Amino acid sequence: MQVSVISVPSLLVTFVVVSANYVVYAKESEIFSSIAELERLYRNEAAVVKQLDEYASVLARNLHVIKKYIEDFNKIPSFDEETAAEVVANPFTAFHILKRTVVDWEVVADTIKNHTKAADVLDEVMQKGDKMPTFDDFIGGSMALVGLQDTYGLNLSEVIYGTLGSESVPQSPYELSARDLLFLGKAAFNKGLYDRSISWLEMALSRSEEESQSVSFFSPTATREEILPFLETTKRVHDDVLDKRGPTGENWQTFLKPVDQKLAKQKKYLSVKKYKPKLYTPLNGAEENENYKALCRGIRLRSPKLDAPLRCRYVARPLTRSFIGPFQIEEHAIEPYIVTINDFMNEDEMKSFRDTASSRLKRSLHQGRDGQYVATDIRTSKQAWLTQEDGSFVDTISRRISDATGLEIFPENLAAEIFQVANYGMAGRYTAHTDYLTGEDHIRNPLEIRRGNRIATFMVYLENVGAGGSTVFPYIGVQVKPKKGTAVFWWNLKRDGSGDPLTRHAGCSVLYGSKWITNKWVRYNAQFQRALCIPEPEDNRSASFRQL
Repeated sequence: MQVSVISVPSLLVTFVVVSANYVVYAKESEIFSSIAELERLYRNEAAVVKQLDEYASVLARNLHVIKKYIEDFNKIPSFDEETAAEVVANPFTAFHILKRTVVDWEVVADTIKNHTKAADVLDEVMQKGDKMPTFDDFIGGSMALVGLQDTYGLNLSEVIYGTLGSESVPQSPYELSARDLLFLGKAAFNKGLYDRSISWLEMALSRSEEESQSVSFFSPTATREEILPFLETTKRVHDDVLDKRGPTGENWQTFLKPVDQKLAKQKKYLSVKKYKPKLYTPLNGAEENENYKALCRGIRLRSPKLDAPLRCRYVARPLTRSFIGPFQIEEHAIEPYIVTINDFMNEDEMKSFRDTASSRLKRSLHQGRDGQYVATDIRTSKQAWLTQEDGSFVDTISRRISDATGLEIFPENLAAEIFQVANYGMAGRYTAHTDYLTGEDHIRNPLEIRRGNRIATFMVYLENVGAGGSTVFPYIGVQVKPKKGTAVFWWNLKRDGSGDPLTRHAGCSVLYGSKWITNKWVRYNAQFQRALCIPEPEDNRSASFRQL
């Protein structure tokens, strides 16, 4: 291994000069024979040694910083190109990688900045290829981690040791320090999760005490004096929000009772009841979020009576062009009509979609209230678009969708949109939304007028997800777990052509792994001969088009 030469600091040069002068002076004055001269030399040497000692301490600290960075990286057993994706599939490991390359790397870079050759080599390696993450990336990763803990109700006493509460998910080699917990507590506060913020900050206090007694730390990464002010402020804000706005809303969340024990004894808090999930009825934002989290956790919300009419069956259509045999249909709801089709795509087809889209992925946008498309944490994924020009596999899957649904898919981007491929990364999710268009664009844009609204959604899972990542419908209590090759189909519109709000759905956060999907949105106007318009039922319930 080639080791770069470290430049000699000025104080060492001074020492060398002093020594040289002494040698010359000794020849002329014979210092060794004079106590006074030896005393002066000793004083000079003491001053130099003091500087050397300070410099040695700096070197030791710098060496500790570099070694700590290396040791932190090496907690992951033997780096391997082929297992890199598996390593970052764990959100807590991904969080530490972000922290290391954003926060810790600045300290390392500052440590070696005077060693020109080493700094140049390391800078070249770190800047090679894609750009380095920014502090905004680290904040985003922190927010995602906080959201994961809230959505899945993860036990913080396990989380700090890298455990995600599932036997199917490997434990992360990293632990959360008191400073990590403090930062995550602040992130939870900024997200409006005041109850979760208190939990993170209380865990930070406990962790700080552990670190102060551990030989692994020179000192706690965050002290009690540093954490307490944030915790006390969060408790006050929590109780104030609960008192004035209630326990849940679209952008805030608290415990059901105040943290302050005196306030908790007030009459209005003595008979507080937990939210009881309800279906097929209007929901406010807080109720929808509670249903969403329950479904993501795998809690059953539908009654046996609701599921009684559901069937699994094979569907074979005459004169189809598919060569995969009858389609295996599994019904998940009748109103609105939602089904999955097992083994819809094979391994080669899914790989073609993933590989073709990979180099084009860009941050996903969603339609805002004004109809414009923007990037926010409502949808944390990247996406690309595939057309027939990308290969025959695109045309093959389009025709198979037509065969399975009986809907018109061609001409491309008119009867149905081109394929959207989305990849959800660290804790990737998509909050509740409808696929049918609601803004001004679809009633004013000439192309949108010609195409009509999105009558149906056809989505295929292109990869298995280690944990999480389900597609859920909060209004009707349906959860569809991601399974490689499985397609999900539902009608977005009622039979009168209006949007069906019961089709509001969400993509649960990816707890472990990576989620790949492709969407094909079928448009209304081309289906006139295929999905006939019939009157709305007398009871005014949501009425889907025909079943598959």
